[in-house]
Amino acid sequence: MKVAVVGYPNVGKSSLVNRLTGTREAVVHERPGITRDRKELDCEWNGRTFTLVDTGGIDFRDEDPLAGSIREQARAGLADAQAAVLVVDARTGVRPGDEELAELLRRSPLPSILAANKCDSVREMPLAAEFHRLGLGEPLAVSAAQGLGSGDLLDRIVALLPPGEEQPEDDSVRLAVIGRPNVGKSSLVNRFLGEERVIVSEHAGTTRDAIDTTLLVDGRALTLIDTAGIRRQAKVADSVEYYTALRSRRAAERADVALVVCDAGDGVTAQDLRIAELAMKSGCATAIALNKWDLQGELGTAGQAGPDGRLGLDGRLGLDGRLGLDGRLGLDGRLGPDGRLGPDGRLGLDGRLGLDGRLGLDGRLGLDGRLGLDGRLGPDGRLGPDGRLGLDLEHERARVAEKLRLRPRVLTVSAKTGRHVARLLGEVIALGDRVSGRIPTPELNRFLAETVQARQPPVGSRRGAGGHRLKLIYMAQTGERPPRFAIQVNSRARVTRDYAYFVENRLRARYGMDGVPLIIDFVERGQRGRARAA
Repeated sequence: MKVAVVGYPNVGKSSLVNRLTGTREAVVHERPGITRDRKELDCEWNGRTFTLVDTGGIDFRDEDPLAGSIREQARAGLADAQAAVLVVDARTGVRPGDEELAELLRRSPLPSILAANKCDSVREMPLAAEFHRLGLGEPLAVSAAQGLGSGDLLDRIVALLPPGEEQPEDDSVRLAVIGRPNVGKSSLVNRFLGEERVIVSEHAGTTRDAIDTTLLVDGRALTLIDTAGIRRQAKVADSVEYYTALRSRRAAERADVALVVCDAGDGVTAQDLRIAELAMKSGCATAIALNKWDLQGELGTAGQAGPDGRLGLDGRLGLDGRLGLDGRLGLDGRLGPDGRLGPDGRLGLDGRLGLDGRLGLDGRLGLDGRLGLDGRLGPDGRLGPDGRLGLDLEHERARVAEKLRLRPRVLTVSAKTGRHVARLLGEVIALGDRVSGRIPTPELNRFLAETVQARQPPVGSRRGAGGHRLKLIYMAQTGERPPRFAIQVNSRARVTRDYAYFVENRLRARYGMDGVPLIIDFVERGQRGRARAA
């Protein structure tokens, strides 16, 4: 059962939700308008479990477009709930906004509870009596800051619950959508869900809370966690941004898979790589999605290039499909002012192509002797709709594989057009299965034998080089989320970092675990028995 918590801005809804759930998940600040999207949090009281839906403040007189989106989110939360709690500020008394919300709830079929917040002492509890006139029954004096009346409020909510039902076991894959601000995370989540579940704005920093939503993908449950953008620590401007980024990091810690969303126009930046490292350290599988791919002038299937996958306006090279203004190479159909290429009718100043007879300033094709400023094809080595050729996807993948040890896959997607969205969801489900799955022990030992055959283990040097080679005896999986493996060896001291990485990379390649954090324990023979005896 869902219970929507609604009210005027800055009456303490998020603080009250944190108090009732015993968490600090909802972002709280003295500035009004901090909560924007609706956030669902599980709550338990006297053995009964229900869901509280924290919503943004509703001000019907605020004409700001963002305020309108917040009102729509709150209305959607009420439509999805089975009960409602109207929170008012006992210190300020009844305001016109409270009366408008009370009228909305009186017309609604939902059972409602009126909570007068900010009664922080027993002397302030009589302030709640003024709200009788809202017509929602006996107002309950509560204090989110001090906890006064919170138990009574929970008792009233539990009294509205239907007869208890057993909660189904949660075996869904938890997906955290993380990344820099304004790269399209919320748009991508809405595309996944097929509805405007979270607020999207062209202004960076719109999302504040980590928003959980459940989705079914081919019969599999998937919990989406939309998060606030994470900027470099030096660029965090205020306390609100600090706490929203902190909740984004916590979202990665409780996720099975982290999807790092990047802007395809910028490529995979240094901050994107830092965010991916953060996700990997939290123990969840990671994939990188280049969003806004619809804006890229990528190469087409026929090997041509343009905004539509081809090279010219009509898919050919010039304005009319050929090379020059009149369909040939020069103004008059030939190459130079007089029909040839240079001032003297030849190719360069001295009759060849460059200043010194070759193509560039130093005799080659670019400022540095190659094709672009950095040796590739455009000012930054790319070329898109603004006169550059498009993001070099293979270059980005190679860079990610070089920088990130777990080598996550780099995929393309467009939240605007829906391109590759189904493929991306399929990859997320597959990553979740690999994180939580188990590999049979016989299969692992066959892999171990093939690994030793492909590259012999190193020879130890403690007792001379001869006859003291590392031996890999036995392998088994000992844990999941993340996957953990134990390899029994004759001497742990002979395991080198290079060979350990070799085994890990072979394991990733064999079982498709790119982007999945692996833990491999090299256990010396007899070590487990001694540990149990101790």
